[in-house]
Formats: sequence, C-alpha cells, structure tokens
Amino acid sequence: MAAIILGWNPRLWNDWNYEAVIEQVAETGQFLERWNVGQHRKIQPGNQAWLLLQGGGPHGRGLIGHSVVMSESYEVPQSTEPKGIARYVSVAFDALLPLGGQIPSSVLSREVPDVAWNRFRGSGRSIPSSSEPALQRVWREHGPAASEPFQTVPGPTRKEPSAALKRTATSGTLKPAASAWLSTERPVPHAPSPSK
Repeated sequence: MAAIILGWNPRLWNDWNYEAVIEQVAETGQFLERWNVGQHRKIQPGNQAWLLLQGGGPHGRGLIGHSVVMSESYEVPQSTEPKGIARYVSVAFDALLPLGGQIPSSVLSREVPDVAWNRFRGSGRSIPSSSEPALQRVWREHGPAASEPFQTVPGPTRKEPSAALKRTATSGTLKPAASAWLSTERPVPHAPSPSK
C-alpha cells in the first residue's frame, strides 16, 4: 500500500485549530498528528496520506492536504467504536490548503476517476496505485505549489525522503527517524512508544 486517504469531517471531529496547523506547516514544514484509520491494519510508515475534506459543511468536499505516515497502525480504546477500539496512525502533515481552497470533488472525479470522491467516507482506505500519478499531478496543478511556488509538492518528484524518515539498511524501506517525534503530537493512551 503506497497511498491512503485520511477523511476529515469537521462536523464530526474538529479538535484542532486548523488555521494554526496551516501556519505551523508553513513555518516548520510539518505538523504531527494521530489519525483514526478505522480498522485498517496494512498502513506502513512512509505511505503517503491525502487529507480529504468530507461532509456537507459550508466549504464543501475536496482534497485539502498531504502527509506522510510515521507509524504502523496501533489500537486505542474508544467508547464510541463498535468493538471498543480504534486504529490510529501518526502522520506528519507537510502541505495544507485553507478551508474553502481545497481541490473540489468535481475536479478530483474528472482527473482521478478511479476513486469515489463524492461517496468516500472514513479514513485509511488505499488509493489504487494506478491513480496515484494522476492525483499527484492534480495536487501539483491545484495544490499549494500552484499558488505558493516556494512549497515542496509531495510525491515522487522529490529527490530525497522527508527528513523525518530514514532508509533501513536491510530493506531499503522508509521508517520514522527518532527526531520525527516532536512535542506537537498529542500523547496517545496505550499506544506503542515512538521508538518502536
């Protein structure tokens, strides 16, 4: 699995100050957060994660951000979940659009038709690998780089992995670097320690 969608419906969850998060990403290059991915277990560190604004709010639906997964999925007790637990991943957001500035579902449906952008709910589902190049192209054309050329566009156009990732000597896969765990990440009860 190379890329997933993180769903964000501000009517159901809005425990962050999104404008402050955008500002932190602009100043520091990243914002660390944990994200509920339902029961999805195959998510790995280094996967790309695209933030999809969901729900029927005043801003509409659409692609609003990009991040990199920093951890394997882990369980967190939740009284609101049917099985009493939810799975989370830690992610590092590296590019975000303001509310109202997201790439609309109509553009996504036209340019990346293999994903049901208007019906997509929840988080953690993978994007078909054949759709990833088109999604990255749409982000380059309509995302932060289109209006702010100094920002890096995520995806294979990067020549080096994020500073928060390192390659393991044996497998060549990307893993979180110890320095990736910043104080901006909220503590997770019963979650594995970041050094694992």
